[in-house]
Order: sequence, then structure tokens, then C-alpha cells
Amino acid sequence: MKKAFLVGLLAAVAVATNAHAWTIRDTHEAMEPDENLAPITFRNVEWDDDSVTALKKLIDADGLTEDDYSINEKKTSIVVWSYQIISGQKVMTGLFFGDNGEPLHLATYSFYGEHSTAQQYYLDFCELYEALVSIYGEPTLNADQWVTDTYMGDESHYGEGLVSGCMSFHRGWMACDGSAVAINISGDNGVLETFAITYTAPGFEYPPIDTGL
Repeated sequence: MKKAFLVGLLAAVAVATNAHAWTIRDTHEAMEPDENLAPITFRNVEWDDDSVTALKKLIDADGLTEDDYSINEKKTSIVVWSYQIISGQKVMTGLFFGDNGEPLHLATYSFYGEHSTAQQYYLDFCELYEALVSIYGEPTLNADQWVTDTYMGDESHYGEGLVSGCMSFHRGWMACDGSAVAINISGDNGVLETFAITYTAPGFEYPPIDTGL
């Protein structure tokens, strides 16, 4: 189950099942730095931390045990499986590092709570977006995508539109040094596929798509 989740997490960062859908990669690549926005960091971890240092900081901060995280050496990534709650939402934390001991370059909160109604996912997105606005101000990028206009203007059914692939919502902030944070939510075929907050280091560029483990 954990391995399957990691595959999905890596795929969600870069690609989407719907070939026409805007992705987290697209959000990051479309952003321009806001000279008035201070550098963005991920929790108490520094962008120049190696995997050992970064994991130790999270272990110390959250009181993690070895059962709370998994290290994927081929992908030089760490996924923290702790049952963490952010704004009332269950999340898994992913830390991704470059090859050959390179420092942290990407971190993610992936939300995996389940709801009885699709609309609640949209409400969760709105709540988390407002929380980010309270920290970073208005986003430097709004990239809402409407594949069809089926639910356009009918906010009470945006959740259904998200899981059916009719729409997807994307917000991004890029700081003066190029560090960035984005929140993305999208789905298709009745399933919520991506609901994540993604932090990237200054100068980060997405590598060629490769989600194989």
C-alpha cells in the first residue's frame, strides 16, 4: 500500500491521467517570482539539508518512529507516513532529494482523507487555500482549468466537477529567490487524483517524467 501511494505521489507531481489536464509541474513552470515575497521554506527543514539531516529534523519535531516513514533509495525520497493533521485534513509528507547526496529540492503534503460527498473535497481545497493566503498573500498564479463548462458558475457542484475531470484548480506562489509553493486539486472518472501542496527549492526544475521504482 505504501509503495503504491509513493508511485501515485510521484505521478501526481508531474503528470495527470487526463491528457488535457493542467498539472503541478505546469503550475510551477508558469510562475514568475514575486520580488516582494520572502523566501519560502518547508517547515523546519532547510533547502540545503541532505536526507539524513532533513529526516532527523522531522523525527525530532514530530516524535516519529521507524514505522512512521519509508526511504526509497532509488528515488532518493523519503515519505513520512505519520498520521498528521493539517487544517483538519489527513496528510502524508514527501521529501525528495537529488542524486548523489544532493540536498532537498521538493517537499509535498498529499491529502488522502476520504469524504462521503465530492463537494467536501472542494471545501477542503478552499480552506487550505485561504490558509496559504494568510501566510503568503494573494497567489502569483491562478490557473483554474475548465475542460467543460458543465458545472461552470455552479459552486455547489464544484466537487462533482473536480472528480469527474470537468475542472481543476491550481494556485501558486513564487518568492523573490525562486522558492515556491503551490496547491493543486484535480480528478477524473469519479476519483480525486491529485490534492497536494507542493514546495520547491530555489532554481528547481522538474526532471524528465519517470515514476518507475
